[in-house]
Amino acid sequence: MVHDQMEALTSELAQGKSEHLQQYLEFASRFHRYSRANQLLIWLQHPDATHVASYRHWQEQGYQVAKGAHRAI
Repeated sequence: MVHDQMEALTSELAQGKSEHLQQYLEFASRFHRYSRANQLLIWLQHPDATHVASYRHWQEQGYQVAKGAHRAI
């Protein structure tokens, strides 16, 4: 899935600027410390994500994830 998305974005880049590519680049700029593969995984799962952290980090910040929760909406 990640490989397919990378190929699609690469193809769009070769053809010039596209709306899809622009959206990805704006998203990736918010998560520049993550690898391209992880950026794509986050984007595919939740394109509106603004914060990503490990379970332990969220606990340290005073948040508790509910048992069985998959993502915030």
